[in-house]
Amino acid sequence: MPASPFPELKVIPLDERSFAYDDTAVDYEKLRSQAGDAVPAATQSFDRGAALTALGDCASELLITPGSNTITLTIINATEGKVFDLFRTFALLGDSITNSFWLWVTNGSNGQSFTFPTRPCSPVYYILACTNDTDGDLLSDAREILETKTSPTTNHSVNPFFTDLEMVNVLVNDPEQDCGNEQNTQNETAVIGFSNTVIAAWVDTNRGIPGHGLPDNTCSDLPAWYTTNVPENIGWSISQDGGRTFRD
Repeated sequence: MPASPFPELKVIPLDERSFAYDDTAVDYEKLRSQAGDAVPAATQSFDRGAALTALGDCASELLITPGSNTITLTIINATEGKVFDLFRTFALLGDSITNSFWLWVTNGSNGQSFTFPTRPCSPVYYILACTNDTDGDLLSDAREILETKTSPTTNHSVNPFFTDLEMVNVLVNDPEQDCGNEQNTQNETAVIGFSNTVIAAWVDTNRGIPGHGLPDNTCSDLPAWYTTNVPENIGWSISQDGGRTFRD
């Protein structure tokens, strides 16, 4: 070791312990079939409406309690012992909630409350869903239907070589912090990871405009045209579960 599994391919040394080779011509699916370890073919053909209806076997409700600067959501009338996922969106698209773009927020059980700061977005829609996982890919059926738009019945609906969980493009920034302003672009991302901690930083244009930053009292002697609110040009998000979820 190290050794190339395809010795017929050209090898490019990178250093004394690393190398690269071009495997774009390798038919991995054929090799897996020959080895008796073929994976399901990728498919996106499934009835999202029927799948969503099937999630109704664990009914629950959300009690909404507004505060002066917060909103509290409490899970009520839910089956004891079951865990529920909480999702959020800012727009209901088309004739079905499955057409909308939902974001997983958190999960909890009957009687559990969650308090969030009031945001400029209006309106905001929330939905509770069961956490059953039909295809066993560690993504709940509801998350696949609402958020990742993958199949809840086939764990390789995007790529025949990787599970749907492995193909999830995790969102690191919270879209709710961008509402009320059209300048909501995030770009020039930098990422660092150590152990189970992952930190992503980026240029956040939504926060990089006057009026969206914190007051800077040291600027009071400057001309009146200079805002006393300093733009916050850098956003960052932290994950402590290896990159599966992030807190903006």
